[in-house]
Amino acid sequence: MFRRHCPRVCWLIRRAQRRINGDVLMNRDLFWIFVICWLIFASSAYVVCAETITLQDGRVIQGQLTRQPSGLFLVQPDEGASFSIPTSDIVKIAMGAPKDPQQIAVDQWEYTQFIISQQTNLATIISSIQDYLQKYPDSPNAKDAAALLSQFQKYQTDGYVKFGDKWVTPVERGDLANQVQTLVDGAIQSIHTSAPVQAMDQAQKILAIDPDNMDAMILAGVSEYSLGRQQDALTWFNKVLKSDPQNVIALNDAAVTSFAVNVQFQPRALACYQTALNLASGNRMLLDNVAAALNDFQGDTSGFLYKNLLNSFNGADQQMQAIMSQQGLYRFGGSWVSAEQKSQLEAKSEAYKQEKTTLQANYDIALVVLQGIDEQLGIVNRQISLLNESVTSLQSQINNGQNYNYYFGPYGWYYDNTGGNVALLNQYLSELNQAQQLQVQLRTQQIQYQAQVKNIQDAAQQFIQQGDALGYNGIQVMMLPGDLQNVPPPLPLTSPGQVLNPQAGNGAAN
Repeated sequence: MFRRHCPRVCWLIRRAQRRINGDVLMNRDLFWIFVICWLIFASSAYVVCAETITLQDGRVIQGQLTRQPSGLFLVQPDEGASFSIPTSDIVKIAMGAPKDPQQIAVDQWEYTQFIISQQTNLATIISSIQDYLQKYPDSPNAKDAAALLSQFQKYQTDGYVKFGDKWVTPVERGDLANQVQTLVDGAIQSIHTSAPVQAMDQAQKILAIDPDNMDAMILAGVSEYSLGRQQDALTWFNKVLKSDPQNVIALNDAAVTSFAVNVQFQPRALACYQTALNLASGNRMLLDNVAAALNDFQGDTSGFLYKNLLNSFNGADQQMQAIMSQQGLYRFGGSWVSAEQKSQLEAKSEAYKQEKTTLQANYDIALVVLQGIDEQLGIVNRQISLLNESVTSLQSQINNGQNYNYYFGPYGWYYDNTGGNVALLNQYLSELNQAQQLQVQLRTQQIQYQAQVKNIQDAAQQFIQQGDALGYNGIQVMMLPGDLQNVPPPLPLTSPGQVLNPQAGNGAAN
């Protein structure tokens, strides 16, 4: 294989080999040998010249494997189109040529069977088997291939169709489709009636009939979410998105779940909403969820994800507001209200803002006053400390009989024994008494303003709850199969923490 893909390198090797054998090895030849070795070493980081590549899904491919800058591997089969896969999909790489032509035929039969398992068109399947038998008539699997060809030719004659992973008659397909739809409808009803365990059981029955049914996977995810198992719910939604990255319902539900997991998952929720909005900007239910998410987002609102989603939402929601106004409904945060409700809520909102401003002003004033009291109290405390030291010193002098004051006169030092220390002591005691009274007053004021600040903080907490109760933000809700085409009516204005009436719409409340 190296010779097939690298003829220039092989020629250089042969040339260098001849030179070495003839004892004629020039500097230029040494240079080219060095280049050859370097190319082989460097290319090994990017190309694996593999004859046989075994993948996780069972395919065994003859061809070349090349590492791409993205980290994926490019598979270039000897026959068929190239495709990219992650490293995790590669089970084994066998270097060099297959052992014998029979092995090639066996490997190609495994690959053909994989192609058949992915196909829903009988003509394509029949053509694939016929091509295989034509290329490998002596294959050890020729008998099995011929039998399978006969089976699919009979399917084609009898009008068989594929349902899930089974080939059935049109009548059987209709019966199975009816069974699946009945189970889907039942699971949706179970979600509405807050019976997620029953909904999960119905979803599993659907998957037993049709393992790739995306409605069943979405219902299983919503059931897990309703049971409080957000990570399991995300697994189901991600499985849908792996097969169908443009599934708006799975994108919406993955976003709602990501928001519920923790703050770190919120950026991923914005990304899911952005993709969904690009695909279904006219879906009112999706717009309501995006409005709630933008209001509830706790991350960087100046970042690209948030700003891009906000711009997309504003453009789409303007059109939605024009449509909803014809029904007498108007956007209010993440909710829709009547004209009368809108007027009342706007009045409440204005009163709320004014009260908030007043509350904030009172809080700021109380903090300033309290700070001033603290500073005054600090000054008085230091004054009392100094006076106590002076009083203690004078009392000690008086107790030792030193009831006089020295002073310097025109003829030298003199002392006054008329009771100077006693007078000074009385003065200090008077000042100490006044300072202590002021200290009591300041401490009383300090306690009063501390209580006032605490009361304002408690009032602010209640005030925030009152603001939440106004329903400004709305709530993010799960979308169920059918909600994309038949959008349920808007949810009533409610608090985000309040449990919704399941009959209010087809969506499952967060």
